Amino acid sequence: MINVSKIESGVQKILVRNMGLRNNERLLVTTDSPSAHDLRTLNIKNLDDMLKRNLLASSIADIAERKFPKCKTSFTIYPSTGRNSAEPEKTVATNLQKYDVILAITTYSLSHTDARQSATKKGVRIASMPSVLEDVFYDNGSMTADYVRIASETKNLTKILNDTSMIRIWTKMGTDFCFSIKGRKGLSDTGILNSRGDWGNLPAGE
Repeated sequence: MINVSKIESGVQKILVRNMGLRNNERLLVTTDSPSAHDLRTLNIKNLDDMLKRNLLASSIADIAERKFPKCKTSFTIYPSTGRNSAEPEKTVATNLQKYDVILAITTYSLSHTDARQSATKKGVRIASMPSVLEDVFYDNGSMTADYVRIASETKNLTKILNDTSMIRIWTKMGTDFCFSIKGRKGLSDTGILNSRGDWGNLPAGE
């Protein structure tokens, strides 16, 4: 079972600080359940983690419903796609477009799918959280980090990258090579997803 008391504060932080959840918005917490293929091919630990993720997503939806009563919170489970970036069923993709904010607590990532892209084009704010377990929401877990500071440092590093054209990687162990990044633009994955159509992975900071 999920220790709700240990994740409650972290869940509230992600919804307010990272997702900017506002009164009267529609929130969806979604997760992928084991398919017949998963049951045949995954080992016991991976299946156990997948089911824990399902329980985590359900608990997050319950917390959101209690702590944000002026928002409409929904919880859905869909059959897993079996791999990262594979498209979910069409009904799942269509449903994603009906919300303002989505937390995807999944085993297989939705980040690089047409389903996610179509939803964000409609203005949906999406946090893709593949493979997370409840400990990321604990005190001192990755979702309770200082995301204002993470965003600031990430943007500073992005500026450094965008102001140069060559990268050199050197270590005392003997690594020493250079490569060009000319014509390539650095992007900040800050974890702050509070504007229309924002999306990214959480935990973040790339």
